[in-house]
Amino acid sequence: MSILKLATMWYFLEIRKVASQTLETFGMSSVEKIVLGREASVSKWVAEGYRELVASESISNGKVDVIGSETIIKLYRLREERMKRISFNPLSLVVLRTSVELAFKDELSGIRAVESGYV
Repeated sequence: MSILKLATMWYFLEIRKVASQTLETFGMSSVEKIVLGREASVSKWVAEGYRELVASESISNGKVDVIGSETIIKLYRLREERMKRISFNPLSLVVLRTSVELAFKDELSGIRAVESGYV
């Protein structure tokens, strides 16, 4: 993780790419994806972490402390919406992806703007 942070900070694009690909093979938790995705401007990880938390059965207090209460509130709202729709919509995964993108539009847009400088 430190390599990714340093490669991001110093704009070592190839090292950043290899570091992010390597980290993806380690199977990060939802919270790790969100935190590291925010720190290293990897929007894919942030969005995946959000989707995983919305689809999970519980969000612990420890996760609230790490990713923030405002984020948790949005995630609970999305989870509630998902639970209402899940039995009615066979495309619930597509709906989940769209819902996360809309709920976290500003944050993900900001991360993507920074991220575009690393591509």
